[in-house]
Amino acid sequence: MKKLHGIVSVLLITASAMVLSAGGRSEEQERLEGDPVRITVLGEFSTGWVRNFNPYVNARHATMGFGYEYLVVFNEMDNMKVIPWLAEDVSMADDLQTVTVKLRQGVRWSDGEDFDADDVLFTYKDYPQAHPEIDRGGLWGENGRLQSMSRIDDYTVEMVLREKNAFALSSLFNESTIIPKHIWETIDNPAGAVVENLVATGPFTEVVQFGPQLFIMGRNPYYWKADELKIDQMVWPQFNSNESAYDALKSGKIDWAFIFVPDIENVYVDGNPNNKYWFPSNDGVRITLNFKSKNENNRKAFNSIHFRRAFSLAMDRQSMMEIGAYGYVQGDNPATGLPPLFWGWRSDEADALWSEYYRYDLDAARAQLAAGGFVDVDGDGFVENPDGTPIAFNIQVPSGWTDWVNNDQIAVEGLRKIGIDAGVSTPEVSSYTAAWQPGDFDAMFSGNGLAPSIWQFYDHTMHSRYHDTPLWWASNLTRYENSRLDSLIDEMKLTNDGNRQREIANEIELLYASEVVHIPLYYNGLWHLYNTARFEGWATSDDPFISPSIPSHDNKLVQLLRLRPR
Repeated sequence: MKKLHGIVSVLLITASAMVLSAGGRSEEQERLEGDPVRITVLGEFSTGWVRNFNPYVNARHATMGFGYEYLVVFNEMDNMKVIPWLAEDVSMADDLQTVTVKLRQGVRWSDGEDFDADDVLFTYKDYPQAHPEIDRGGLWGENGRLQSMSRIDDYTVEMVLREKNAFALSSLFNESTIIPKHIWETIDNPAGAVVENLVATGPFTEVVQFGPQLFIMGRNPYYWKADELKIDQMVWPQFNSNESAYDALKSGKIDWAFIFVPDIENVYVDGNPNNKYWFPSNDGVRITLNFKSKNENNRKAFNSIHFRRAFSLAMDRQSMMEIGAYGYVQGDNPATGLPPLFWGWRSDEADALWSEYYRYDLDAARAQLAAGGFVDVDGDGFVENPDGTPIAFNIQVPSGWTDWVNNDQIAVEGLRKIGIDAGVSTPEVSSYTAAWQPGDFDAMFSGNGLAPSIWQFYDHTMHSRYHDTPLWWASNLTRYENSRLDSLIDEMKLTNDGNRQREIANEIELLYASEVVHIPLYYNGLWHLYNTARFEGWATSDDPFISPSIPSHDNKLVQLLRLRPR
């Protein structure tokens, strides 16, 4: 999604920005023996950097992962396979309720203090219980995911879930970074504190230089993976216009970037053979129909299987991918919109059925409308419901999200060609998201969202319990209700039988393919730009060992440690 337009950047050429000269360093610096190896990163945008390394306030990429680390890393390119990190092992007992965490020994915080079970207990239990405002993962409280947590020994922690859940490991460890107890136990206001110096276990913790236009982070002197880390400093320039960011990228001053670039071959690649990119697929883009629309007539249409099939058949997805999304993205979405990181759960049977409706065929779309009794009663060129009532709705898309606005127009064009009176609506993002919880919309472009497990993907995006929630993407925005679907999702988390889990997934995939619950279109891309002049070891389409995009919060650590100076 192009939410980032207009946010990125001017590169301010000051003395402090000397590190961004050709090759990321000046020629004089290149000649200096022992000069630190620097990597220059464009991964987030700001009108001016603020020196605050509080993860509860300023979860910038330099803080999360590159600073504070995770217990385990989940490989998004390999069905969320666990890569041990600060924990050597995490395991679920047969009761599907008891989780044991074995911590890595010998890890030290960047101030030299030992990392141990007390830090994990403090991060997960003591601190969020004392300060509920930072318990954003919903671990505690009346409906929290954890019932108890205890320290077994210096390097072992046990967690007891409030409810049985075979898929709990990924949701517990996918987002939380560990903070040092001996530092944070003295901070009484974690949700508002300014933390100017970073004490963490990650690779870059030392502030070499900090200003509003540029900051540089140096190596953690006690980094436990020091032998693998071949980079000494990470440079974060500040940008405030697209054009300047593009200039810096084009000239090769940026080594690693997460940024949407239109016409990337001309703007970024041409003229610089070291400028490369790879845009792996991320979460699915869909059109959400509101099964409980407050417009009774539109609600009648949306609840017709023939109307939904016609809707899907009128989508020119190829044009959306090539024109609206600049050819950067890919399709092949299953009926559920299953993200590629869970494609190991795809159903061949469901895919075969879904292929009938995941195509562009206006004649077949018109035939579906006719089969459902949708005809043009008053001769205005648009069909009415079988009872003669009118159908007219807009498909919402946030203002400024240019690729989605373009593709909304393509979607509406297809619908109008088959006689459905649809239009485009572009509210501000705040108004767009405010409509989710009360259901104040008929249809909208939205994402399927990502989740740490296949069960949580199904649960959040399909279960009726998530009808009226404001969660970003991860909610059942369709308000589709199916008691069988709910029971399958509830059962899935209560079995550790892999065969039964796959049977359940197959039935869910088939249900969505047969019901056309929503309208999957294509996948968002993860914008990964990299320059090969100074470093090798990048994840590519030919070697997709990890999800390389910087916002991919934990995977970026694996990418970082694979990089080698040329």
